[in-house]
Amino acid sequence: MLETPLLETASSQEHIQTGGNDDDNDDAINLAKSFTRDDNEGVSGNVSIDEAIDAIGFGKFQYKLILVVGLFFASDAAEITLLSFLSAVLKSEWDLSPGTSDTITASVFAGSFVGSLILGRMG
Repeated sequence: MLETPLLETASSQEHIQTGGNDDDNDDAINLAKSFTRDDNEGVSGNVSIDEAIDAIGFGKFQYKLILVVGLFFASDAAEITLLSFLSAVLKSEWDLSPGTSDTITASVFAGSFVGSLILGRMG
């Protein structure tokens, strides 16, 4: 199990706002207090990632995050589906060669790649 040191003091941990109920908040605060920082020796205890996640709980923020990420995946899947239908329609309507149609499809993915490179650095 991966152990990570808890670097914040217990007093700053008391201000944690979690999405769970009051019992979950008390568990998180008690866990944070049990691993207080000692200025001479560094951190006096380690908390595993599993323990930290269990103490914080699963609340509104996590549900919102799942919703937003799910919508991003759905929009990406819709883009690919629409692209496959539209490339067939454009081939017949505009009398395109297979190479030209493939170039149009590739340009969509190239634009996504370049946009990810640029916008990924911004955020």
